[in-house]
Amino acid sequence: MPTKILVVDDSATMRKILEMTFAGEDADVVTVADGQSAIAKAAEIVPDVVFADVSMPGVDAYAVSHAIKSNPALAKTAVIALSSQHNPYDEAKGQAAGVDANVQKPFDTQAVIDLTAQVLKAPRAVAEGAAPAPAAPAVPRT
Repeated sequence: MPTKILVVDDSATMRKILEMTFAGEDADVVTVADGQSAIAKAAEIVPDVVFADVSMPGVDAYAVSHAIKSNPALAKTAVIALSSQHNPYDEAKGQAAGVDANVQKPFDTQAVIDLTAQVLKAPRAVAEGAAPAPAAPAVPRT
């Protein structure tokens, strides 16, 4: 089953770069241009991972992550923040919002693919005030 990836960035170029990054992978990439649309689209498609820009006007990566992690149906969704040298990642805000990882732009595409795989295998971060994601049901041994 392909990995469902939601990309939210106000830069059309960055959305296209991330689409191209995962083009050769077993992934379905959906893109949106703003944080409010990302929250609505995430509820619709339930992605495995969301890439969100920290410097979007209005609803930024931190707000997107907090909204996703606060929704029980999306709590297991990984969130990777996209930052840059001009708009650095705020570790404290990221932790409070439940961001799972950060990538600084520009990035090496293979490093992003590898980070995505690593994040998807790790336990998810939890936003402050959000309930932890429900545990996976135990598989009975036969």
